[in-house]
Amino acid sequence: MRDEEVHGGGRWAAGAHMDRRSLLALAAAGALRLGGAGALVRRDGKGDLDEVARWLSVTPRERVLARAARALRGRLSTVDLLGACFLAAVRGVDPTVPVFNHAALVVSSLARLAAGRPAHEAASLALWGVDAFSAAQEREELEHRDWSLPAAPAPPPCSPERARAALILALERWDREAADVALVAFLRAAPLPDVQELLAEYATRCQANIGHKAIFCAMAARTLPLVGAEHAEDVLRALVASYFLHGRTELAKPFETSRALVDEGLALPAAAEGEPGAAADLHARLATAGPEDSARSVAERLRSGVPAAPLWEGITASATDIVRAAPGIGPLHALTSLNSLHHLFRTARTERVRQLALLQAAAWTALFRAAAAGAGAPPPGGAALAGTDVEDLLARVRHGAEEVHEVKFPVAVAEEIALGGRYSRPFLRAALPVHVPPAGRPEGETQRRVREALESAG
Repeated sequence: MRDEEVHGGGRWAAGAHMDRRSLLALAAAGALRLGGAGALVRRDGKGDLDEVARWLSVTPRERVLARAARALRGRLSTVDLLGACFLAAVRGVDPTVPVFNHAALVVSSLARLAAGRPAHEAASLALWGVDAFSAAQEREELEHRDWSLPAAPAPPPCSPERARAALILALERWDREAADVALVAFLRAAPLPDVQELLAEYATRCQANIGHKAIFCAMAARTLPLVGAEHAEDVLRALVASYFLHGRTELAKPFETSRALVDEGLALPAAAEGEPGAAADLHARLATAGPEDSARSVAERLRSGVPAAPLWEGITASATDIVRAAPGIGPLHALTSLNSLHHLFRTARTERVRQLALLQAAAWTALFRAAAAGAGAPPPGGAALAGTDVEDLLARVRHGAEEVHEVKFPVAVAEEIALGGRYSRPFLRAALPVHVPPAGRPEGETQRRVREALESAG
């Protein structure tokens, strides 16, 4: 039996989107703290997010865009459609395989691109997310995987302290099943921000799968405001499941060094403007340092009183070198994972997580550089490209993106440009065009499907 469709007359249902522009803008800028006051903003109660996620999951790809467009023309807001996409992807796309769950990860970037845009443009971006989710479902079917988030375990009630200890033990032992049980117990016993802070710490542990564990953690924190705290259990269970992808490997070793450095005692000096000399110094050091030495180099500079801001600039510049020297899908994650670690740093509630995110950003950059060995030096011209028009490039993304990295990468780099200082910005501006839809590219299949769905809805 065909599902009942949600539609109605009138103009595009932009009301909730327009009313919550400020929420999306705050999420885009990282002002919604991970677990801070007001971090998880409940939806306004319009519509049933679970029901929308359900019909997104069961409607075939050839029909789902038209259905979603009709729903947007009626009572469904773009915010709720993006939130439903996120939930559907979290519940229906396997986070434990190397292709990863990009259908979920891209939602935050789409929401940031939609913030403050006209209703029709925001609707196009939301439908883009629907198509990305439906494509991920098709891929899983072709690969004969029929994954869905398992039913939550039912642990006995316990104290927050005991549940937290059990989760740490499971994570340290790389025991996925025990971690799922302990996570649910912790979520049901402790405030959500406490759970998120611990998960942020372990998101920095392992660079395996080109940084997507930290990326998922940051994107989950950014996207939860769109769906509400009532859906946190499903989201965080999928997140923790992803932490075990590839198991314990050499790519987790730098975390032990970083953690030991933090445990020995570090402090983050007060933030300072400028410090280009410190940024350039670290940038030069990271060009040849291995992952553990990179973490130690950052720790040494913190101990000598260098603030975190120029250290982030030096690490960021180093990551742009990798992207520009080897402009492929794998190396570009040097910047998208750095952006996620930077988000965890900026939104962390504890000095411990902030320090780990900073040290691991340096270590992961070294790992990306090693993986891209042989690519050579980045091309010259970073300063010459310092005038790159970020808004023009983001407009190309909104109207021309055809795959998820053409969305995720530019949004991440644009945010780092906004956050960066005078040392890192020229490098970031030079890296931004690396993976942006080219000007004048003919309309692609995804953009065509989205346009036709909007036109068919009237």
